[in-house]
Amino acid sequence: CGAKGGLTEVLRGVVVARAPVSESSAVALLQRFARAVAPEGGPAAVRALARYVARFSSWVAFAPWPRSTLELNPLIRRGRSVTAVDGLLALEEG
Repeated sequence: CGAKGGLTEVLRGVVVARAPVSESSAVALLQRFARAVAPEGGPAAVRALARYVARFSSWVAFAPWPRSTLELNPLIRRGRSVTAVDGLLALEEG
């Protein structure tokens, strides 16, 4: 979970967690950025983003690759919908 786009580097806005991440753990990760980048929609937005992170991380935890790193940035919430705009999947040998 991280800060938006260019703010990521400025704020050092990245947190890392091993999948799967529970919804409550995702809320805690997102709240680390609450002072720097408050999502529009307040707590409801944080919960919606946390649900997305938790569900996606559950899928990633059971992916067929023995070692991988996945980055999604940014996540955009519109109403009840959350979309990952961009992503990077790095597969490691071994």
